[in-house]
Amino acid sequence: MFPTNTRIVGHQVVYLDETDSTNLKLAQLLRSTAIKEGFVLRAGFQQAGKGQAGNVWNGSPESNLLFSVLLKPNFLHPSEQFSLSMAISLAVYDFVDVFFPGRVKIKWSNDLLLDGKKVCGILIENTLVGNNFKQSIVGIGLNVNQDSFTPQVQKATSFMLQANQFFQTEELFPLLVEKIEARYQALKDGWTSKQREEYLSKLFRKDEEALYIIDHKETSATIRTVDESGQLGMEIDGQLRFFAKKEIAFVY
Repeated sequence: MFPTNTRIVGHQVVYLDETDSTNLKLAQLLRSTAIKEGFVLRAGFQQAGKGQAGNVWNGSPESNLLFSVLLKPNFLHPSEQFSLSMAISLAVYDFVDVFFPGRVKIKWSNDLLLDGKKVCGILIENTLVGNNFKQSIVGIGLNVNQDSFTPQVQKATSFMLQANQFFQTEELFPLLVEKIEARYQALKDGWTSKQREEYLSKLFRKDEEALYIIDHKETSATIRTVDESGQLGMEIDGQLRFFAKKEIAFVY
């Protein structure tokens, strides 16, 4: 089922019609089952899809690509966790750009924007043992054929809405898996600096002055960089300040 042309990612795929969250379900499976790296758990529908910082991301049944991948990046030091996030973000960017060239951006830290609207969310949950990377559960929710969103979900879109056509998710899935494996292998091969350069070049609003909510008030700032830990470096009144997730909010 769901064949892929990869050596690691997607060598085994399990499909569920419905689950609460593929990340949560995969974490539960790992507590009782020995699972090889690259295992993918897919779902047709998530009752409680998880987003960054506890946000909920829901979709329509059988309309999107919803899955989690087990990776074991023990070649990374725990301080390099964000390099994995960059690699996965770039993989999804590579995939979306095939269908919508020149219309994709990465919104810090790892949302994918298509024509300025969110088309994909990524949630990576890492497990560390001491100073060693044990495993990562990489959750991906890509809006494919969803034609409407709840009022709580702002600035979202899908492949179908942007292209005005229906897409076969089973045809999209193998290509997305291939893009993930390619970027993951590049990370293994030591392309961290190169991928960081690419990530910054594709970052939404980089070097553009815009409004953000910082310290509970609208502030004009310019995104300049992202440090090794994943904090966003912003120039405010001529000074470079760094922010963690939830310390700032984008204003549209």
